[in-house]
Amino acid sequence: MPALQTQVSFVNAWECDENDHLNVQFYFGRFTEADQHVRAMLALDPAFRRSARLVRYHAELREDDLVEIESGFALGDDGDVALVHALKRMTDGKVCATACDSFGDHARELYAFARRSDAITDVDARLYRPRGVTGGPAPAASRTELVAAGAFVTARAVVRPENCDHEGLALDRTHIGHFSDGASIFWEKIGLTKAFINRQGWGRVAVEMRLALHDAFVAGDLVEQFTVLLARSERTITFRHYQFEARSGRLVAIGDCVGMAMDLATRKAVRFPEGQISVAPQLSETAE
Repeated sequence: MPALQTQVSFVNAWECDENDHLNVQFYFGRFTEADQHVRAMLALDPAFRRSARLVRYHAELREDDLVEIESGFALGDDGDVALVHALKRMTDGKVCATACDSFGDHARELYAFARRSDAITDVDARLYRPRGVTGGPAPAASRTELVAAGAFVTARAVVRPENCDHEGLALDRTHIGHFSDGASIFWEKIGLTKAFINRQGWGRVAVEMRLALHDAFVAGDLVEQFTVLLARSERTITFRHYQFEARSGRLVAIGDCVGMAMDLATRKAVRFPEGQISVAPQLSETAE
């Protein structure tokens, strides 16, 4: 079946960040809205809960861009099925970001539903496959283990009612907002400081992210976020955020991120100077 148009919107100036493009949390916000529409269009059982969402950023969206999302089910190489979303710029049809939602324990039921409802969409699977964020589920870890592995505290905040959905649970963009803000603190900690970046005329950006929910935040919860470096190359760093409810210590979410530095004049990726990153990776990327 053709993909379904599940979201139509406009990039507002207040959604753009210091790099003059749409901030990552608002991509996730739009994908959440697309998810709700496609579920309604297909009468998808609400019991099918997403376990993880992988988002890849293919091109920038800027202030006053017109955007739409097309959604549908796609078959994976292993015969599995995922709910996928393509966020496009309406003026030229450019795919600017994609999301691939996995459903964990509900995967088999979701596959049967997709087949039964004839909702499999013919898509270019290369757009949705992970590149920098690889492997299976990220391993859980305690706050003590993370500190021992060299993690930094990158957020302490409070979940407010306006950060939650109609069921009282924190929105995806709430998690991603803390990931985004915390990333700036993390970059600073590992040596890619604001002062250095500004001297080069660079920005610090995300190119791929995965959000995996282990529990949920509700209004009034205290967010405590730890971030640790996983890997680095000439042009990218891969790092992981762990979000806990501070009072109880329960693990709520894990976010993997691939980031790079971008020349703000050319809008191209640049190489990190030798020796600029002062922290070595100390945590495995994936569960054993």
